[in-house]
Amino acid sequence: MKASLPDRSSNKVPSAAFRPVVSPSVPNRVISRHIVTPHYSDCSSWNDPTHKWHLSTYSFRYFREGYQSSYYSKARFETERIHIDMARLWRALGFEGLINSSLQHKTLRFVSKFWECYLSLIVRAGAMKFVLRAVK
Repeated sequence: MKASLPDRSSNKVPSAAFRPVVSPSVPNRVISRHIVTPHYSDCSSWNDPTHKWHLSTYSFRYFREGYQSSYYSKARFETERIHIDMARLWRALGFEGLINSSLQHKTLRFVSKFWECYLSLIVRAGAMKFVLRAVK
């Protein structure tokens, strides 16, 4: 029996994936979207044949208002929070806390940039969790 993969020939993400969820109790209040995906340094990002793109902590910048390459989509989001999960060893050594702190504070962003550019294939991440808020 031959295994078949789902047709992934279309590179489009379903528009429902980026539609904001509106709260029924408070009119015009937009609820943030939570996205969980493997970091590009995680093995699960590479061994799943349906993964065409490998994401980093910078991937959702393209949806910011006024970002230099924001012409890819008309959808606009602000990143409210990014959290990186790491293996127990890196968590115990403090890397996970350091990276997550630097992702939350702009003045420390150089730490996560250095990790992602130079160390991420040694000090590997697991899942990334993004909280995005739709901009109207």
